[in-house]
Amino acid sequence: LPSILYAFMGSLPLLSIQAGSTIALCLAELTADSEALGLTPTQMAGLQSVLVGVFQLILGFLDLAFITEIFSHPLLRGRTVAMSTLVVISTMKKLMGLKLTESSKIPLVQLAYQCMAIKTAHKVTCITSAVLIVVLYSM
Repeated sequence: LPSILYAFMGSLPLLSIQAGSTIALCLAELTADSEALGLTPTQMAGLQSVLVGVFQLILGFLDLAFITEIFSHPLLRGRTVAMSTLVVISTMKKLMGLKLTESSKIPLVQLAYQCMAIKTAHKVTCITSAVLIVVLYSM
């Protein structure tokens, strides 16, 4: 629910999606296709961690931290709204108990498939998800 609200009311900082969920979403997308490269998901996650560490070391040695100040506040807000939308789309299937017959890597196509499968939503799962979201949001 916070992600959905944030997508519509993007200026409320209490509803923001922080770096942890962004990193988890990106890591999940990368590890999903790891078999195509001949790697296990654990090896792919480890490789990504090493590459990020090397990139950060290079930025540190070259004293390029000022680059983060170039990005404007609206740009970062837009990124946060986009990531919250992706999180909502990627979790909607499980939160609603949808039975999808087709899937896609493209988020808008995923959303279209989920909307077409809304009639297959499991009512108990939807109610349980809604109650738990309200409880978590109220904490």
